[in-house]
Amino acid sequence: MSLLLRVKGAACERSPHSTTRPYALRGLLRCGICGRKMQGSWNNGKPHYRCQFLSQYAAKNKISHPASVYLPEEQLLPHLDEWLSRKFDPLALSSTVHELEAAQGQEAKPDEAQREIADCDAKLRQHAPRSKQEPTQC
Repeated sequence: MSLLLRVKGAACERSPHSTTRPYALRGLLRCGICGRKMQGSWNNGKPHYRCQFLSQYAAKNKISHPASVYLPEEQLLPHLDEWLSRKFDPLALSSTVHELEAAQGQEAKPDEAQREIADCDAKLRQHAPRSKQEPTQC
């Protein structure tokens, strides 16, 4: 899904390109090769998830990644349903709740997020064109 950039006053806002087609796992799947979010794609009348990765990016990041990876939703959902039914089976429910509680403590801390934002800003400044004016920030 491509992102559109809308400017409202001084603030910039990103919003995903809207679609009328249903994708059960929209925005949740990540590519197993590069880790990027997979996009929804409608092929032959059926929903798919895809990751497109340019060969230049793959070479730069030292990743062996095909130009496009497609995952049909109909191949994924039965496995996901089976896994969820095992996790939420009455006999396994208490261990699932403990796993969910343990996962709550693994959230990023605000100072870690601020440090990551500062690193990204530094990289952007490094690649920004040299001019007398500062680039407009969103």
